Amino acid sequence: MAPIILPLLSFLLLLLPTEVLSSPAPSPFHLGYPALRVGHALTDRELRNRDLAADTLSRCLSLSFPKPSTAENSTTATTQFYLAGNSTEYVQTSQPFNLNLPYQPVAIVAPTTVKDVATALKCANAAGVKVAARGGGHSYGAMGLGGKNGSLVLDMVKFNAIELGEDGVVSVGTGVRLGNLASALAEKGRALPHGICPGVGVAGHALHGGFGFASRLWGMTLDTIVSLDIVLANGTITSASETKNPELFWALRGAGSSFAIVTTIHLQTKAVPASGLSYTVNIPSNITSAIPDRVNAFLAVQNFSLTAPKELALRVLFAPAVDIRLTGVWWGDAAEFKSVMAPLLKSLPGAKVTSNNQTWVKVLQSLANGASLQQPLSGYDKHETLYQKSLSTTSTHPLTSKHLTSFFRFLSNEGKSASLPWYIFCDLFGGGNSAITSVPLSATSYTHRSDSLFTFQFYANTRTQRPPFPEDGLIFLDLMVRSITDEFDPEKGEVIKGYANYNDPRLDAEEAQRMYYGEESWDGSMGGESVVERLRRIKRMVDPERVIWNPQSFGAEPQAPGEGHDH
Repeated sequence: MAPIILPLLSFLLLLLPTEVLSSPAPSPFHLGYPALRVGHALTDRELRNRDLAADTLSRCLSLSFPKPSTAENSTTATTQFYLAGNSTEYVQTSQPFNLNLPYQPVAIVAPTTVKDVATALKCANAAGVKVAARGGGHSYGAMGLGGKNGSLVLDMVKFNAIELGEDGVVSVGTGVRLGNLASALAEKGRALPHGICPGVGVAGHALHGGFGFASRLWGMTLDTIVSLDIVLANGTITSASETKNPELFWALRGAGSSFAIVTTIHLQTKAVPASGLSYTVNIPSNITSAIPDRVNAFLAVQNFSLTAPKELALRVLFAPAVDIRLTGVWWGDAAEFKSVMAPLLKSLPGAKVTSNNQTWVKVLQSLANGASLQQPLSGYDKHETLYQKSLSTTSTHPLTSKHLTSFFRFLSNEGKSASLPWYIFCDLFGGGNSAITSVPLSATSYTHRSDSLFTFQFYANTRTQRPPFPEDGLIFLDLMVRSITDEFDPEKGEVIKGYANYNDPRLDAEEAQRMYYGEESWDGSMGGESVVERLRRIKRMVDPERVIWNPQSFGAEPQAPGEGHDH
């Protein structure tokens, strides 16, 4: 029966009222922002068009993915879909990681095959509905749910295969989570650079960067990608690599969620390190009690970081009860660690180092605060109510005493009296010896490379982890970041940059693209096509109808006349 479904569907769609197929879908900017963004109410026409689109999509999905009969084996893998409503399946699968952003997709499809992904995309095209793929669902901005109400979500949970080849290339389904991947690889003596939270999905993590405590040694996760199996917005099944669809391959490694539905990622693994030395540097309060002392302590860390060896992972932690603390991992010879850290410790009198030499797996478990690497294949149920922002700094323009004095003054005053729990991670991405900075600027669309230094993640959550996140909490975190950036001087080249995996849902598309991808030339040439310009051009080529979409994706920015259109 399956081969006749699409022809039958095409015939039935031709019988639908013309306006269902030709009327423009409601503007994505009015389909439902969270409380922290403001959008005006839908007009009667927009409501009517939305309902017609939802009905068209429902009929298409029902024809394409019929429910299995009771006579069929219940364990048979079939593609399932859930329409918006109060069914248990829909409610469970539409839960965001960030509970403050409870978007309502028009439908959720859990495909089991690449062909079914293509079919779902064709249904979305026919109905004029935007599409988002969800891997792990950990997006801080709920972009895996579309970043708005009314999207079709492709839940990739059933794409959970992990296959390691003899050449060390691992093929990973885009429903796999980091912990499961790390555990499976470690059993074979292999590893990848990736983040420390086991529940994060591989797909979104790898397609927009993929920083972890082995990244200065091995690069970002996306730097290990050798090819991608993808489905284009029009349902075309293909792949991307250095030799096939090379421009698209460039775009997918850094801005992947804008360009295609990725079904399998092929990554070049590394041999597991012999060991890793986890360490903490505790700085006594007597040298961080005053703001100038904290400024000097951070400047010492920053100066050390500019030339730190690539084997060193380093994180600076700030929190209400922590003025400044260093943690990290040394991946080199344990006997060398003391001499590597000596210059830094000399500039931090009284600082004490504690360390623990561990296996690769034990290091990963320690970084995850003891959590199991193994995560459930379905039914993942960890949630928070949060808001977070990011800021990336450069070695060309490192933070100065002026920036840091303003920052630590804010932490000492507003930070100490804040009503919400908060923390700041300041991770060393770059420095002259980092593998991240050694990759050519033109290699991928992840472009904060050559002069990368630190990336800050500013994070606050509600005490109960339940919504809503308060408005004054948004303002608090904004002001925390601005305590640094208000002191930037653009004429000196001090510009605001961020990390796409720490996406701020309050940014519009143009703001997000400028912050996460920059306005520099993509190949480093003077006056050439910028990273953002190239990504927008590729988007127009592969998805002119802007079907694959979220509020910050390429294609979400205002369109010039003749540059593509919505359904």
